Order: sequence, then structure tokens, then C-alpha cells
Amino acid sequence: MYFPLIITMLCSVTSLFYLFVCYELLLLPSVYVVYKTVYTQRAKQSNVYFFIWTQVGSLIALMPIVYIAATYGDVSYVGVSKIQFSHTESFVLYTMFFVGFGVKAPI
Repeated sequence: MYFPLIITMLCSVTSLFYLFVCYELLLLPSVYVVYKTVYTQRAKQSNVYFFIWTQVGSLIALMPIVYIAATYGDVSYVGVSKIQFSHTESFVLYTMFFVGFGVKAPI
């Protein structure tokens, strides 16, 4: 029931920070479903590992958002699209976004 609501919110955001928050909300139904449907201790332990690793990936995805907000002062899509990043800066930001969001995908 919450999944379509979260997907709708994810598609309607206009800021990198809100995109990150909505993307993180997708973790909650996944963890809840796995927790309620498994009965072995090993499966519950793997669910904990899943949660921990996705949070580590989230920190990797959050770092470029914080960097953009601290350096340029704007994380809206329009504001970020007007920023002229250097080649090195754009490569590092892209790599961190790719790895951070890709952990949950999983890549």
C-alpha cells in the first residue's frame, strides 16, 4: 500500500534532498516485508545486513548532496542544472551518486 505512494512522491520531487529521502523510504517496506515473511534466524540476520549495507550506501549518496548544498547553496533540480561543475568534480559526484544509489538497486 505504501509502495505506490512512495513511488509517486519519488517522481514528483524537485530537490536532490527530497529525492534522497523518498529513495530511502523505499527501504522501509522492503525490510518490513522480509522481516514478516521469514521465520529463520539466518534470514532475519541477512535482513539486518541488508539494512546496514543500504544505509552505508545512503551515506555515500548523501555526501554529494551535502557537498552541493554547502558549496553552491542550492539542491533544487533547476539550481543544480545551472551549476558549472569542473570535470573532476562532476566525475567524483557522479561516481558517488552511482555507487550510493546503486547499493540499493543493487548494481
